Amino acid sequence: MFALIIITSLLSTNLYAEEVIELPKILRGVKHNGLYYLSYQAGQESNEGYNYNKFLIKRAYFTLKKEVNSFITSRITLDAHQDDTGDMKVRLKYAYADIKFPDFIFITMPHVEFGLVHTPWLDFEEHVNYYRMQDTMFMERVGLFNSSDFGFTFLGYLGGEMAEEYQKSVNNKYPGRCGSFALGAYNGGGYHTKENNQNKVFQERITVRPLPNIIPGLQFSELFIAGKGNGSGTLDDINDWQTLAGMVSYEYQ
Repeated sequence: MFALIIITSLLSTNLYAEEVIELPKILRGVKHNGLYYLSYQAGQESNEGYNYNKFLIKRAYFTLKKEVNSFITSRITLDAHQDDTGDMKVRLKYAYADIKFPDFIFITMPHVEFGLVHTPWLDFEEHVNYYRMQDTMFMERVGLFNSSDFGFTFLGYLGGEMAEEYQKSVNNKYPGRCGSFALGAYNGGGYHTKENNQNKVFQERITVRPLPNIIPGLQFSELFIAGKGNGSGTLDDINDWQTLAGMVSYEYQ
């Protein structure tokens, strides 16, 4: 507590200092945010047969973003979690350049993430299904894929954006008026597994909002993945990886 008081005092002193320290040019315009899943848990492990009673940090994210110019944005996200020993581990979750393009016919706000990027499905589902506040989504939990990987993702909305009132009262994430899409190519092992072969995996998601004026919260989504598993050896020896999934979702204020 004493250390916390000292740190708070230093921050307060800097806040009211007469001389303002000018940031280096590279740091100007950098935005940051944090997201933390804090938990208290008590119960019994059914498979181990022992009782537990503990406070823990499920996950902790820290993100830095900077708009390099009018069409390129940079993002880095650190992901901290506790391993089985209780030790906190920190790793990169996202590190990419986001390149924006002008609208094209029916496609609104197209952009490409390149680097360690969002994969097409989980970021979308996490912003529709708030089960994510409890733990990982089902398809990630059973080991099909995870939320980021090395590669590129091309994303955009279909048919413009939902009205501002809808975005404020219901959801401003993926607010394509007729839906949204994401597709790309990736190593396939995810952000915390090394690439074990030369194969690249294709993933795509298409979401359709069929009745934006009548039932705006209704969406139909499809996910398709094709490639090889992240095994080692010749490609002929590695199992094929194919996923086809669908979801009907409905959001209301």
